Amino acid sequence: MTNLTVDQPNDISPRSSRGDILVIDDSRENLRLLAEILSEQGYRVRMAINGKLGLHAAQLALPDLILLDIRLPEMDGFEVCAQLKAQPATQNIPIIFCSVLDKTNDFQRAFHVGGIDYISKPYMVPEVIARVEAHLTRLHAVEQHQTMEHSLRDMRALVFAVTLAEERERHRIAQMLQDEVGQSLTGALLQVKHLLTLNTDHAGSEMVERLHAILNNTLASTRSLISELSPPVLHELGLIPALRWQALRVKEQSGLLVTIHHDGHEKPLSSDATVMLYNMMSELLSNVVKHARANTVTLTCTVCDDSLCLEVVDDGVGFTPETQSVQGFGLLSIRERLRHAQGTCTIWSQPGHGTRVTISLPMTPPAETAEQLDCCVSNDSE
Repeated sequence: MTNLTVDQPNDISPRSSRGDILVIDDSRENLRLLAEILSEQGYRVRMAINGKLGLHAAQLALPDLILLDIRLPEMDGFEVCAQLKAQPATQNIPIIFCSVLDKTNDFQRAFHVGGIDYISKPYMVPEVIARVEAHLTRLHAVEQHQTMEHSLRDMRALVFAVTLAEERERHRIAQMLQDEVGQSLTGALLQVKHLLTLNTDHAGSEMVERLHAILNNTLASTRSLISELSPPVLHELGLIPALRWQALRVKEQSGLLVTIHHDGHEKPLSSDATVMLYNMMSELLSNVVKHARANTVTLTCTVCDDSLCLEVVDDGVGFTPETQSVQGFGLLSIRERLRHAQGTCTIWSQPGHGTRVTISLPMTPPAETAEQLDCCVSNDSE
């Protein structure tokens, strides 16, 4: 038998990936027995012979699990557990009580103060191993889930940040094209128009006319590129006028009739949120054109309980959840972006009865982006 000193917290095994267990018991025999049982299973075991030393050991290095005797001198197991649960650093450590629980109120109090399980004395090796393994397996599963959730949140934040950065860069490039290239082309076109009014020979007139046509086409292409990058109407007039402009483009390009309704209420949004919603509406309209085989689309914009609600309804062929993968990536992207911005996206569809997509986004942005409130949705109504 290994000689152990249990007047201070003890560590009798090297750190193990299986788990760190703190045993608090006033019986040296019980401490040795549990230490041997658990060490043989690959756990790192620390021991304390009273409640005060147990509290100190738990705070010194947080264990994954605590085995806590109820009948302790001076400070019983219930009080130790209550103190552990009262401290933020130790309140989430799972605690298994160990005792000869022969009274119903002992069982009730053990769970009331925060215990998750109990092991009865005298100890049965299979029971000790099974209960410890069950709770540590659950603990590790919860930790893995939390790690995955943190990773997903980080990924969503990164995607959201990249999307915003991309949109800002598109707007910067569009603004540069409009302010520099567009204005230069407009000035050159005016000069060429002036040349056309002058008396020149026939050959010279033809050259000037060809130059005028080239400049005119280049200016039209530049304006089209600016609109594709970042529509000026979106930043100058707001979301609703931009959506109307987009509706006209969709009709010209595909023949799809898009009707827009909104309640006329002011809809304050950050510039980033305005651009994000416009892009989402554009993506949804593109989905309708590509997949829905619809004749009409209705886009409704309303204020619902401090949130902006946008609804896109088409009269197309609809789809079932099994066939959603055809357009699922775009919808998934919209949902992920909205989730990071504390918004929601719900989808209803039925074969032969069209599709309804509803987007909701808080008009008051999260605290970290509150300073970005620099753009309002235009409140002109139909």
